[in-house]
Amino acid sequence: MSERYSVFTAPRGGVMTKEVGVITGELELHTSAGADGALHLRVRYAGADEWYTPEGGPYTLYDPRDHEVVHEVVIDLLHRPPLQPASGTGGPSSVSGRSAGSR
Repeated sequence: MSERYSVFTAPRGGVMTKEVGVITGELELHTSAGADGALHLRVRYAGADEWYTPEGGPYTLYDPRDHEVVHEVVIDLLHRPPLQPASGTGGPSSVSGRSAGSR
């Protein structure tokens, strides 16, 4: 079994857990992956004893060796700055280029 831990600041709105609802502030993420690809996520207040299960799951990795990368992706999703409105547009920004469906 492989395990990873990271401390992060909860995004705006916090992290929804199955046990206690939303938690906010400085949190710690623990991920573990079994040889069968089963991926488990837990969060807690940084330095606390009690762990909580984030909403969602169950999760299975196609390849257990992907655990480290998936852990980093989850941290990047959870530890992101709040959205800033695009300057001068007053609305959502657009990205030029091909759409996801074009070739």
